[in-house]
Amino acid sequence: MIKICGSWLEFFGKRIVLILLIGIITLIFGLLPYSYGEIKGLMFLDYYYVAQHHLKDIKGQHGFWFRRIYLTYDKSLAPNFKMRFRLEMNSAGDFKTKSKLLPMVKDASLSYKMDKHQLKLGIIPTPTWNNIETYWGYRCLEKTVVNLQKLGAPRDFGLSLQGTLDKNQKISYMVMFGNGQSINSEINKGKKIYGQLGFKPWSGSYFEFYGDYEKQNDNMTYYIYQAFGAYKTSWGRVGFQFTKRFFKQGERIDNWPVFSAFAIIKASESTEIIARYDRVFEPNPKGEEISYIPFSNVASSHLIIGGFSWQAAQNIWLIPNLKYVFYTMPDKGEKPDSDIYFNLTVFFKF
Repeated sequence: MIKICGSWLEFFGKRIVLILLIGIITLIFGLLPYSYGEIKGLMFLDYYYVAQHHLKDIKGQHGFWFRRIYLTYDKSLAPNFKMRFRLEMNSAGDFKTKSKLLPMVKDASLSYKMDKHQLKLGIIPTPTWNNIETYWGYRCLEKTVVNLQKLGAPRDFGLSLQGTLDKNQKISYMVMFGNGQSINSEINKGKKIYGQLGFKPWSGSYFEFYGDYEKQNDNMTYYIYQAFGAYKTSWGRVGFQFTKRFFKQGERIDNWPVFSAFAIIKASESTEIIARYDRVFEPNPKGEEISYIPFSNVASSHLIIGGFSWQAAQNIWLIPNLKYVFYTMPDKGEKPDSDIYFNLTVFFKF
């Protein structure tokens, strides 16, 4: 009995200490003057209903979950030097795990500003979809296609340099050298190199070309080629993305193309209409591991997202939406049933 109680005390004790520590840090930074830094955050949650699914156990499930919680602290350390520390928490999203919302380190970096260029070191954003996500504008609704399909990572531990190459700031770039392990610890000799080049040839337009190369153990290499274009004006914005990921091991070379297009139409000052289409041309072997919206791993897929966003207050958005996934006939076996999700997404920030 004493041993059982001790185990429970140890289990809850670590979490209580962590929660108290986060609370104390938040309180201290919140009471300090602005010059000592800025603390901010965001949250988005869903009430979801799975109307239909190729996984029979998931069909009919409904409930609430947090898909992201951020707590961020930014501070200037010296002229041209800044630091960022960010914690992230989210629900498991696999429809079966009963887990608590525990924080993990999402960003931990030091940056140095040099005129039109910036150097960053630490756990930092990769250039894989950082700009694409900005134009999409609804990460609270869904990840961009490369992120959603687990073809890349939003963060890596490494060193990056980014900036503009002309006085009108129409040509931008970012290069990065990292571990290739996302926010996890490095465990192999392989490393990852990223490169991104962006253009704004005329007002409202943006074009981007991206590539990366990653060397892993067992003579395995991964690399991505990607092109993105977007146009933004007073009525809204549109964007198109094509990405090809290659895997090479010895003589074996596999390629995996994906395509995505979106349109955001401004209906009023506080309302936008949202539409998006993703095409994944090959079955995703990790498809059923995708949180909140598991895909079949035996057939290629089409994803359609539709909804509208209403800004209820300055920093609060309500977004009712529908996600519909349908599949092509696989090489072997039967065609998977379609997936239909009805969601009410709530996004707020501070």
